[in-house]
Amino acid sequence: MKVTRKKVLQIVAGMIAFSLIGFILYMANGFVGNPISASIAKSAIKQYMETQYPEMEYEFVTKVGYNFKDGSYIGRVQSLTSEDTRFYVEYHGKNDIRDDYSFTVLEYRQTMDRLSKEFADVLQKELSDQIGTPIRRVFVMYQYDEVSDYERLLSLDMKLDPQLPIPLHINISLDTDHTDLAEAAEWIRKSHEWAKAQGYPVKQYAMDVEFENKLMNIYGVRDTQIDSGELLPILKKAKANREYDRVIVTVKGEEKN
Repeated sequence: MKVTRKKVLQIVAGMIAFSLIGFILYMANGFVGNPISASIAKSAIKQYMETQYPEMEYEFVTKVGYNFKDGSYIGRVQSLTSEDTRFYVEYHGKNDIRDDYSFTVLEYRQTMDRLSKEFADVLQKELSDQIGTPIRRVFVMYQYDEVSDYERLLSLDMKLDPQLPIPLHINISLDTDHTDLAEAAEWIRKSHEWAKAQGYPVKQYAMDVEFENKLMNIYGVRDTQIDSGELLPILKKAKANREYDRVIVTVKGEEKN
């Protein structure tokens, strides 16, 4: 009787173990997909590329991965002859494969992204020299939605033109031992005066400064506010009220002292 009961328990334990393994694999497949499906998706994407873009020489710059949100598999392809021809292809099934070439490439989203990064590298060095303090990072955001026919100003793989007449918003990040609102205002003013002298169309500034275990954030400073000569009073009012004239100023960690 003991042997029979032992065997029964072993069988039950085995069934539970296999059930748990199956459940884990099912859950994993739901979140990360599986290698077989990924391989099928990649092959289908290759066939799709041959049909839709037969002249394009390309490579996958990401592995074909699973998107648990909609159950698709996604890969990113890069042209070997065009830096700005980089886009996603989605596999939703044998008869449902899509890409964002029209939006990303033909509408120059990839071009603008590349130019933003290149310009940010230039500004990081130049603005550090202008304000006399090392800048950790600069973000550049082209406001192409403010130019109705911005496409005529762009071309695939074009070289960076810092004077491209598309409005810019920039965010400057830096670390320092000590600072205050007056010094931050002066950094923004110097940055703007230099950018304006170069003919760079920067229309809005933001800055975040880490100092003394604090973080100062300044958002939404417009070029006209700097040109008015009233930047510091505007920042003080924004800090006192958190927002003033669409400018936001916060200092995290200040309340601890």
